[in-house]
Amino acid sequence: MKKVSLIFTLIFIAGVGFYSCEKTSLIEETVNEPLNQELLFVEPSEEVIDGELFIDGISQKEVITDFDLENAIVIDGRLAFDNHEALMKGIDKLAEYNTESVIAWGEKIGFTSLFAELTRIEERPVSEMQAELDKGDMLNDHFHITKDGELELTQQTVLLSRMFNTQGLVQVGNFVGSFTEGLNVWVEAENTEKLITALKNRHIPESDKDFYYTDKSAFEPNKNWVESTTCPKYTTWIGPNRQYKNPTQNRRIDVRNSYHELIIPTSGTTGFRREYFYAIETT
Repeated sequence: MKKVSLIFTLIFIAGVGFYSCEKTSLIEETVNEPLNQELLFVEPSEEVIDGELFIDGISQKEVITDFDLENAIVIDGRLAFDNHEALMKGIDKLAEYNTESVIAWGEKIGFTSLFAELTRIEERPVSEMQAELDKGDMLNDHFHITKDGELELTQQTVLLSRMFNTQGLVQVGNFVGSFTEGLNVWVEAENTEKLITALKNRHIPESDKDFYYTDKSAFEPNKNWVESTTCPKYTTWIGPNRQYKNPTQNRRIDVRNSYHELIIPTSGTTGFRREYFYAIETT
């Protein structure tokens, strides 16, 4: 089932607070109460003008906007940014464009992202989704099918899935890495295959100096990828997918909050830089 394009709100911050948290499922949660948000959940207006559908005054025509990311190229099927600053600007820019534009951009530069696979596979009948996941090298590590037949990302947010390849990798300078809740690991580009093997095996050898990591708790045997805390603490956090309804229950909006601590290599082989941002994804 095809979903509408996402709207992202990014807030880049310099600090982090501490909260009291509980575990919850990442799969989905429906909130039936209007939560005093009557102004947000109003009935949509629909009209057809010159054969084109408008909802709430917004054209539903798929508009493709051509764009490029500065200081970013494709190397061995992964997106490679020149440096930390290029990566942060890239994340910010990818949040500006609709689904169709991001897919067209990836096709133009020869890059297949997790986001591209999400949009492709979720259009397939539910009975065919698992077979599509099985065709990919690591797609089963990055997606799951919910009890309602929806395809969901398992380890990444939709926003960051736009820059990760289908193995969950991105390159910054000469470092190739993967980061999400409970995982932040990098290697120099020449050791990329070792990183892929470690991700597949969910194991980083303690004595292997080729790996640079700050967190590998995601590899713990009892880690449940579809379970998370309900609020951010001091590291990357991906909240549950919540669905809100208006009082007449004829319009819904899916909301997911995420908080990211990005510890990313900088120029050279010894420097790492920490950055934080908060994102709200809505459909």
